[in-house]
Amino acid sequence: MNNIFKRYFKSVENSISRRLLRSVLSIYFIVTLGVTAAHVISEYFSTKDAVRDMLIASGETFHDILAADMWNYNYAQLSITAESMMRLPFITGIEVSISEEPEPMFSSNKNEVTEIDNIDTFWHEFPLSYSDTNVLHEIGKVKIYSNTTVVVDQIKSGLYILMINAIIKTAALLILVTVIFNRLLTRPLGKLAYHAESIDTDNPEYTPINIANNPRDELGQLQIAMNRMMRKTTESIQNLDSLNKDLEKRVLSRTEKLIETVSKLDEEKIALRHEVESRRKSERALSKSLAQLKQAQVKLIASEKMASLGMLSAGIAHEINNPISFVLNNVNVLGEYNEAFHILIKDYKLYIQALQAENSDAEEILSRIKEYEEEEDLEFIISDSLSLLDSTKEGISRVVEIVRNMKTFSHPDTETEHKVDVHEVVESTLLLLKNEIKSHIRIVKKLNANKTGIQCNRNQLGQVFLNIIMNAVQAMPEDPGGIIQLHTESDDQNLIIYITDNGCGIAEDKLSLIFDPFYTSKAVGEGTGMGLSISYSIVNKYNGKISVSSVKGKGTKFTLQFPLEQ
Repeated sequence: MNNIFKRYFKSVENSISRRLLRSVLSIYFIVTLGVTAAHVISEYFSTKDAVRDMLIASGETFHDILAADMWNYNYAQLSITAESMMRLPFITGIEVSISEEPEPMFSSNKNEVTEIDNIDTFWHEFPLSYSDTNVLHEIGKVKIYSNTTVVVDQIKSGLYILMINAIIKTAALLILVTVIFNRLLTRPLGKLAYHAESIDTDNPEYTPINIANNPRDELGQLQIAMNRMMRKTTESIQNLDSLNKDLEKRVLSRTEKLIETVSKLDEEKIALRHEVESRRKSERALSKSLAQLKQAQVKLIASEKMASLGMLSAGIAHEINNPISFVLNNVNVLGEYNEAFHILIKDYKLYIQALQAENSDAEEILSRIKEYEEEEDLEFIISDSLSLLDSTKEGISRVVEIVRNMKTFSHPDTETEHKVDVHEVVESTLLLLKNEIKSHIRIVKKLNANKTGIQCNRNQLGQVFLNIIMNAVQAMPEDPGGIIQLHTESDDQNLIIYITDNGCGIAEDKLSLIFDPFYTSKAVGEGTGMGLSISYSIVNKYNGKISVSSVKGKGTKFTLQFPLEQ
């Protein structure tokens, strides 16, 4: 038990009891020191005032003697009197001066040092006056000096008593507090530590602790908690022993089962090895099939593109046929005008020759020319010829533009990536789809973006717009009022394109499938289901984003976002 107490006291050197004792003594020391200091200071000033009073009293006592000696010029006796004053313990110096003399006639100092300017020195000064026949004569002055050393000497004995008293009080308090702490705190805590150390986990036995006299104080509550903890610990250890025994039985049983399982696993391992080999062969075959599938996908994308071109070919042929027809008509009319010009030119040549030869037929030729001009309306022919040439040029330019845009979409994807104006691609796509867009569908363009340049393949970007707009056209009912809106906007980083229609819309359960390959809501043979899937791949290829929102029966909105070329 002594060893336990030693370990406990060693462990609680910085415990709460130790800290509490240290705190109490520190506070007592500070308070005692403050009180003692205040007492010393008070005693110092009180003693200093008493010394001043004694200086004044000695001055009054020796005034008449000193004045008589100075009036009678008995300076020897004056010196004796002054020296006798110096023997007083509270006087450290004296100066006697004659009136109107700058230097004192007598000066004495116990320390043989002039202490007039010393901050520790204080004095009492009084005049010397002598009464002769009731006439008071001012004959000199006297300064009596003292200092703080005298004051300290006066209070030194009392200071020693005060210090001894403080030491005795401190020692008594230390002993008293130590005894109280030892009885009320240290011993009970030591017993608690002893009981805690005495718990044997191998042979648990619960023995209640009884250290506190008052069960309501902190130690009593700690005792109750400790007993409760020890009781529960003992019960837990007993339960744990029981569980350990049960666990050993279970481990033994599980070990036997594990041995059987390991044997089965060895057999399954052999079978699994054969299965792995079989799956490796299947993976090689699958890789070969995947490569073939990728080739088929490339061909399918090309087929989808050609299908789009096939769909557009009839409309493009119609678009080209119209300007070609009126160009042909204009050429026929211009041929007739050309014959008239040939006849007139021939007659003009004959008229000029007749004039040169002074032939009489000149008048007849000129009359024939004027008659022919009036008959054919030459001025109209000249004006109409110019108009026909302008319209012919316009028709040929339109054919060239249609062919150029058709070439853009039909050309293989060998075009390198470069900065493309999105608005130009939108306009080209709408021109190609002009015949496909029915008369009851209205195109609304709000191309408001300030920055329209993105880095991409022009052909592939046109394919994206073609697929989305064609889907919008096909979603429109036959009734008038169909609207397709194309809206663009831009900020410092991105270009955003909105393609909105008021068609039949897409059902909510189908909305997540529209970008999947081969998914289509059209009848069999009317679509491949690759258009929007290809568009999704192209947009992602150029670090863009594509999303769709739709309400069944109200319309669909596609949102495309591309990073701008800086």
